[in-house]
Amino acid sequence: MVGMVWLIIRLITLKRPAVFCWTIILIVIFAVVCVQFQAKINNASVDKQRPVTAELQVYPDQVKVNGDQYQFIGKNITTGQQVQVYGSLATRQAKQQLLELRQCSRWQIDGQIEPISIATNVNQFDARQYTWSRHVYNQITIDHIQKVTLDSGNTIQSFINWCHQIRSALIHYFATMPAMLKIYCNSLIIGNSDADFSTVMAGVKQLGLIHLFCISGMHVVLFVDLLRKALIYCHFNKETINWLLIMVLPCYLIIGGGSASLIRATLMTELTLIGQIKVFRLQRLDIWSLSLLGGLLYQPLVLLTLGGQLSYLLSLMLQFLPRNGNQLINAILLNLVGLPSILNYIFEWHCLSLFASYLMIPFFSTIIFPTVIISSLAYHWLPVSGLVVNYGLEIFQVAIDWISRLPGMIHFGKPPICGAWILFLLTLFVFFNATK
Repeated sequence: MVGMVWLIIRLITLKRPAVFCWTIILIVIFAVVCVQFQAKINNASVDKQRPVTAELQVYPDQVKVNGDQYQFIGKNITTGQQVQVYGSLATRQAKQQLLELRQCSRWQIDGQIEPISIATNVNQFDARQYTWSRHVYNQITIDHIQKVTLDSGNTIQSFINWCHQIRSALIHYFATMPAMLKIYCNSLIIGNSDADFSTVMAGVKQLGLIHLFCISGMHVVLFVDLLRKALIYCHFNKETINWLLIMVLPCYLIIGGGSASLIRATLMTELTLIGQIKVFRLQRLDIWSLSLLGGLLYQPLVLLTLGGQLSYLLSLMLQFLPRNGNQLINAILLNLVGLPSILNYIFEWHCLSLFASYLMIPFFSTIIFPTVIISSLAYHWLPVSGLVVNYGLEIFQVAIDWISRLPGMIHFGKPPICGAWILFLLTLFVFFNATK
């Protein structure tokens, strides 16, 4: 809502009535989408468990196997709705076949469909709200798989299938790497968190640095910068490079996992590239506002998630920070602005996270991220390079874990909603007074 209000003000001051009219139309469309989204949830959600026979579209990168159990998010071909699917494997042969699945497929299944479980305890992880934000409203437990066939799809669907198959191939390629390098490649390149991620990254989470390991604006900027330099080296002109990047970014949105922060970063980067075309001339705050509008149209519940709140809030605050200001002060201000949301969802905060973030972000962007990219490209032909990088990452992880064990962790508990809003307004007051 803040983004839309700001966009209206900007367009009024720019005296561009045609664009202003289009903005009003988009806002009306957004309001209609919100109403339809709520109606969609009500209509799509089943009220009790019942038998179901369905044909599901399955992407290979969505399938996760744990022992003799597997799960994935599939799309019901008949209804067009996404469902969370669970199943069990009867034989080792069936497990091996599922692990070797590389192409998009269609499964004809019999099972039991039921609503997503709600949180039964106060402040427990709310699986229903989380899945609803991803447009998943029901879950199916498979009793029997009738048939599995490969899915070719139409032109657009073939493109989407191709992107998912690339992501699946990368997941299997990274699985051949040493443990630590595998985790870094999965999280930094394709936004995939495997079973070992939470255990290995415990110190990262305590220091509030988990955003560095989730594909976000920083990663998209670095990815675009690397690709732009490669295209310049190939003697492409600026306009051609911009159009190539505009076409490539939607691919990376799918390959990168399509998280809320990646959607926001991709939209802003696309709009920035489009804004360089003289016809549009978009400014930074206009770009942020349009990206928020687009993000809400695609995921109406995005601002009810921690990732969505931090992604859009911090990217907005970055617009007001002085470019030649003290970087330590800027880092502290950004951490303070995000603190109310963190306390509302995580209930704890480490005092060293301010300084850890300040020190780690430049180190990450200049050393860790480029090294992981290069090692992922070179590992197939030069495995020893992966072993060397893996050893360096292990040392880096030991240092992070050691810092996280230092005194400074404060367990606040969950603040009341009014308290979180008051704290948020206070941090905004401090932020804007410090940036004057």
